Amino acid sequence: NPNVTHFYNGDLFPMEGSAYQLVICSQVLEHSFNPEQLLAEIFRVLQPGGYLLLTIPFFWPEHEQPHDSQRFTSYGLRHRLEEVGFELVSLRKTNPGLATLLQLIIEWLESNIRRLLGNISSKKFRAALFLLWHLLMTLPYALLNLTGALYRSFPAVQKHPEHAELFLDLVVIARKP
Repeated sequence: NPNVTHFYNGDLFPMEGSAYQLVICSQVLEHSFNPEQLLAEIFRVLQPGGYLLLTIPFFWPEHEQPHDSQRFTSYGLRHRLEEVGFELVSLRKTNPGLATLLQLIIEWLESNIRRLLGNISSKKFRAALFLLWHLLMTLPYALLNLTGALYRSFPAVQKHPEHAELFLDLVVIARKP
């Protein structure tokens, strides 16, 4: 179907209002320099009773620079969604506390190895070193991820995940009334 892909010019979605039952917006809102307009456009193209599944980083390094423009707290995101007209069905914080720190250690190591290997001109040598790096880091990464999973399984962490002050992402389900 040639109409499956649509290009968004940053102003208006190129489709009729109330066209969709579900919009998935994953790790995009932080790249919008006008998030209120983006959310309003999503609201416009959803049918009444339609859902928005939204994920957004809270604590993550800048990426796709210079197009990474902001982070939202759970309160700020809730406010923006309700301001546009959405009803919040669910808002979940992922990887609370220590789990976020462990994930950031992995990302820090990965970003540094990409930077270091990016300076090597030979593509074959760079690919071989990248493979060697990941073979060497399989066990340390597995241990970091296992530690994070164990931390998340603690009853005190599971009891009130919505109270986490340090978390990786927000996962939201919102509904257009």
